[in-house]
Amino acid sequence: AVLYQIAHTFGVSYEWLKEGKGEMFEKKKDLSSMSIEDIIYTHMQKMKKKYWAVPLVGRAGAGFPQAKGDIEILGYIEVKKMPGIKPDKLIAVEVHGDSMEPTLQEGDKVVAKIYIGDGLDIPNKKIVVVANEEGELYVKRLRKEKEKIFLTSDNPIYPPITPNDTRIIGVGLLLLRTFKL
Repeated sequence: AVLYQIAHTFGVSYEWLKEGKGEMFEKKKDLSSMSIEDIIYTHMQKMKKKYWAVPLVGRAGAGFPQAKGDIEILGYIEVKKMPGIKPDKLIAVEVHGDSMEPTLQEGDKVVAKIYIGDGLDIPNKKIVVVANEEGELYVKRLRKEKEKIFLTSDNPIYPPITPNDTRIIGVGLLLLRTFKL
């Protein structure tokens, strides 16, 4: 892994560095001589080195929780690798509803670090992904007052809830928003 990083950083051939064979410096590929499929394949290989595929585990209500049947793996989204975090500790959810507006909007994706605990060690006002007893997911803001936790909405028309029958399953790290052109 170290040799690969050295080779990549300095543009030295990995084979030359490891085995002493071939040319010392890698030759740059001329994109004009490559097919579009080869260009895309080359780009995808580079992306795999910089990005993780995070499972999109379902739609999370930002309002009322979604029905149990709505929870499924919808696919995967790519996120840039984050130092100090393991990729198998990440999930993503798609936001549904308006209770977290203006911060989160319908269709936004929240990437969260999987969480196990009582929530008291989570920083105040952090966005969290929560599951209720039926496994329904939703996104809220965690607020702490005197060792008591409340789940609140950014949209003031929604009242706060106490997490009696819920479990925090993730702590928000990234917001991904797609715009239609």
